[in-house]
Amino acid sequence: MAPAGPPAQKTPAKADTKAPKKEKKPKTEAEDETPKLTKPDRGAFDAATKVITEKVEKMQKELKALSAEISGKGAGKDEFFTKKGEIRDKINKESAALNELHARKDEIQGAAKASKENQRAAKTELKDLKKELQYKTTDEIDARIASLEGKMMHDVIPLKEEKKIMEEMKQLRKMKPKVSQMYLREAQANASIAAATAGSAGTKEELDELFTHINGHKATRDKLYEDLKALQEERDTQTGDTSGLFDQREKLNTQIRAEIQKRTDLRDEFKDAENKYYQWEREQRQVRQEKAAAERLEWQNEKKKIDRQRKVDNLDNQPFTHELSIVDQTTNFCKSFLPKEEKAVEEKKEVKHDNPDTHLVLASKKDRDDEYYYAPTTAKKAKGKKGAAKEGGAGKQQIKHNAVTFKLFKELDLDAPITTDDIPAVMEKLDAKKKFYEDKVKQWEANREEKKRQILAGEESDEEQATKEETPAEETGDAE
Repeated sequence: MAPAGPPAQKTPAKADTKAPKKEKKPKTEAEDETPKLTKPDRGAFDAATKVITEKVEKMQKELKALSAEISGKGAGKDEFFTKKGEIRDKINKESAALNELHARKDEIQGAAKASKENQRAAKTELKDLKKELQYKTTDEIDARIASLEGKMMHDVIPLKEEKKIMEEMKQLRKMKPKVSQMYLREAQANASIAAATAGSAGTKEELDELFTHINGHKATRDKLYEDLKALQEERDTQTGDTSGLFDQREKLNTQIRAEIQKRTDLRDEFKDAENKYYQWEREQRQVRQEKAAAERLEWQNEKKKIDRQRKVDNLDNQPFTHELSIVDQTTNFCKSFLPKEEKAVEEKKEVKHDNPDTHLVLASKKDRDDEYYYAPTTAKKAKGKKGAAKEGGAGKQQIKHNAVTFKLFKELDLDAPITTDDIPAVMEKLDAKKKFYEDKVKQWEANREEKKRQILAGEESDEEQATKEETPAEETGDAE
């Protein structure tokens, strides 16, 4: 026997989940206040640069013809420049020799000057040292110290004078190293003076020889300059007056450079205008992007509010209605294969009588005790054989299933009973599942208002986190 399918569940009215439509807003102040720029005209720029380029090309043709004319008058140019180069090389050699002679002269004069300064410094230092020292030799110092010691030993002198003598002896002992040092410095000064005198003996002769060489090289270089001048005059006579041609060429070069600079300036101005336009475009694009981002954020916030309200509205729908309905449907299906239960006999309630002793209470017939003078001779008729057999049980029966019943058990994650002997175990699991879902409904009822408050306050995350819950079947298996 296959049960009817599960009753149709009424789907609760869904909240409006559509996101709010984006409304077009007027332009922002940044877009309104920014002056609109137009893109530079590439065609006009190309036309202007073309005019300048044509003018430059025309002048370059004139310059080429002028250079050819100047080259035609330059016969013998290679020979002229060869001779001119040879004279220049000789002038450079004479200049290099003069530089070496002048360097040697400066070196000799510098050494002589340094030697004289060293002599002067040594003499000055020795003179200052002699002025500082009162005694010239250590013997004089020792003699003075001995006389002072004898005076202190043999004469009676006051304490003040004795202190003075002690201080003088102390200074004399300090002076002895300085006197010895004076001898050393005097010897060094005399040696340096002697060396300087010996070194400066040949300085004058060497300097005179250097000056002779310097004058000779200068005369040779001056002669080479005169030869170079004569060569240039001879070349000018051969080529004639070409200064006018050179002036014309220089003038053309100046004009060409000016036109090229003009074209460069025009190109820079156009490039600068393009950069400003592209920068303005980027700024406008940035403004639009920021505006779109702000609108998107506003739309997202509004959508979050709608989503929260939808979640709050969905909390009013009792959960697990479908699951409980399937459990009841499956339970009824299983009960249909069980034998019908007899009506339970109600327990008799004992009535307490508190009437006075002078009163009698008449009980109803069904509450009276069965008292007979004679026992009844007839008994109730026995049940039929078929009923007795059914009441006694005829063994397990095979249960036929169809696609609907198999689907019910599959949704509840239960194995469909094959025979009537499997039904008690399945019924036990169904009761556990029903209790599980009823507990969940009670938990939902207890936490519904707090959950609503959390959602509206934004305390919950917008993303729903899936939580794994233990099924009644698992709990039953664990219990076993």
